[in-house]
Amino acid sequence: MSVTPRRTVRVPGHEWDAGHSKAQDEGDNLTNVIRRLLRGYLSGSSIEYLATPNNPSISKPVSGITGRYEDVRKLYPAKHWRLEERDVSGYRPAGRR
Repeated sequence: MSVTPRRTVRVPGHEWDAGHSKAQDEGDNLTNVIRRLLRGYLSGSSIEYLATPNNPSISKPVSGITGRYEDVRKLYPAKHWRLEERDVSGYRPAGRR
């Protein structure tokens, strides 16, 4: 076991429990999940958007959109588009989790 200091963070109970359950179901633990996400954040992860038209007959979904939220929202106004986002992080050496 590594000798690292304990940290305290505030996380709503339902999020903590769901994260703990999902990590266990995947043969992992919440500490490792949090560490991986923190490493991704520190290595410069970014946000990527998916714009889906409210009326599918007008256009198809547009994926891989990057930039500031405000700029993306101007290009894809809420009146016509639903935005979803995801975190995208750089590559790292592969290995067992």
